Amino acid sequence: MWEKLKKEIHQQLSLVALLIITIYSSISFGQDYPNRTIKLVVPYGAGGAADQFGRIIGERLSKEINQSIIIENIAGAGTIIGTNQVAKSLPDGYTLLLCSSTSFVNIPVFNKSITYDVERDFMGVSLVASSPMVLIVARHIPVQSVSELIRYAKSSQKPLTYASAGIGSSVHLAGELLQSMAGIQMLHVPYKSSAEASQAVLSGQVDLAFDIVLTSAALIQSKQLKGIATTGLRRIQLLPYLPTINESGLLGFNMTAWFGIAARKGTNVRDIDRLNQVLLQMFESTELKNRFAALGLDLAGSKPNELMDLVRSEQQKLSQLIIERGIKLE
Repeated sequence: MWEKLKKEIHQQLSLVALLIITIYSSISFGQDYPNRTIKLVVPYGAGGAADQFGRIIGERLSKEINQSIIIENIAGAGTIIGTNQVAKSLPDGYTLLLCSSTSFVNIPVFNKSITYDVERDFMGVSLVASSPMVLIVARHIPVQSVSELIRYAKSSQKPLTYASAGIGSSVHLAGELLQSMAGIQMLHVPYKSSAEASQAVLSGQVDLAFDIVLTSAALIQSKQLKGIATTGLRRIQLLPYLPTINESGLLGFNMTAWFGIAARKGTNVRDIDRLNQVLLQMFESTELKNRFAALGLDLAGSKPNELMDLVRSEQQKLSQLIIERGIKLE
């Protein structure tokens, strides 16, 4: 009987020990994050500007946290497919999203049928970069500045045409904002991508367009395209001789695309904070800032809540612009 009692006590102690180990392991998991490979979903095709700087961030972050980071390009439907996949992922901090003003602001406001909800499905990690656009004009249009463009548009017998990467894209909305602030009317010609839109200006099929800096910089520098202004509040390092639209007379004009990193809602806040702290330290690097500047981007970090505050603010501004301009999906 004594032997039986000792056996039962031993079994009970073993169960208690196993329970303690399990509890300790679960606590350690949270403290040791990350302890395995992280996937960063880039909802754009390989080789583009977003893919390039997504890989730069992934490479640098991997060294800082001593864990592998895999970049997974999931392009399609204007970022919807990749964004939706992260929205359905586990909230464990091991699947992150390279989010943007397109995926978190423009698309949710314009497309009410998408299955993801930014507020419900995501939490911010940090803002990563902002990207002003450049106003490009076809060579057959006899203007060299924003003020000349406005005068030309008002005196033209027919409306100027402007290309974009599609309705609701940042480059489309920059054109709508220009019309609103300058008091001019232009004809919008949507294309499937920014590359197609800039080529349409280059060939003279349309009169002008707003484009991401990296796509048009080389064409402007080689004088194949006329760049007359940029859309942020300060000049960009890649094209420092171009004034901003704001300093060209349309005071307050500011339209920039931005990118950030987000995680699935419900991810451990301590893990998010740790990633945020590492990213903010990374962004102090002069070498990293210069690499981003070469892509036409301003490196810019933020607190997690500041990223989501930016999303809410820009969704509200965009909704107001849509009402004012009567913009509708075609």
